[in-house]
Amino acid sequence: VARQAEPGAIAQRGAPGLVASQLAGAADRIADGDLDAAAHLATLARALAPRDLQVLDLARRIDAARPAT
Repeated sequence: VARQAEPGAIAQRGAPGLVASQLAGAADRIADGDLDAAAHLATLARALAPRDLQVLDLARRIDAARPAT
């Protein structure tokens, strides 16, 4: 039985640099101090590549940059 491709995998085949672009954009937003925008881009990257270690590290960096409440 063939497994149906995940939507993230399909999107990556159509635009192979998409996750890298999301990661780069999020890193730029972190550098600018715009953590909300970085988190949004990280959410998109995670939807495309939920097991990618760079995506998971990005989420950790965003969480670490947020002030403690």
